[in-house]
Amino acid sequence: MSLEGATVEGALLHLAFTLSVRGTPQLHAGEEIGMEGKDDPDSRRDFPGGFPFDNRSTFTTAGRNPVHHRIYQWTQSWIRLRAEHSAIRNGKLIDISYDDDTYVFARKDEKETVLALSIARMLRDGFKFQCVRLVWQMTSKLER
Repeated sequence: MSLEGATVEGALLHLAFTLSVRGTPQLHAGEEIGMEGKDDPDSRRDFPGGFPFDNRSTFTTAGRNPVHHRIYQWTQSWIRLRAEHSAIRNGKLIDISYDDDTYVFARKDEKETVLALSIARMLRDGFKFQCVRLVWQMTSKLER
């Protein structure tokens, strides 16, 4: 959430994309809760919690504000999805459809095919992301 004009929806879309495309996902410190910051050195703020002198801890549900908690839950669900589906971790990436507003792709390995969809829409008040997650599995028998 460090970019000018960043939105929660944009952060969610970024996290879903990062955790579902090829390669090892890398999240910047605090990205899993949507921490804000600007250019260095502001981009590396201390993570709230984990030290005795911190007045709150975002390691706990009670220490997160509603936005932090929403982004945290979203991140956890995508990490869990990646752990549960070998195609997301190791499968080849197949681009199905894309334009300025939509990206549809599949991840496929020998066990499964997972389909992912993301949508970004232009609204009158500016650019806003609408995050949509669709996971669809097909068995090898159905694919042949």
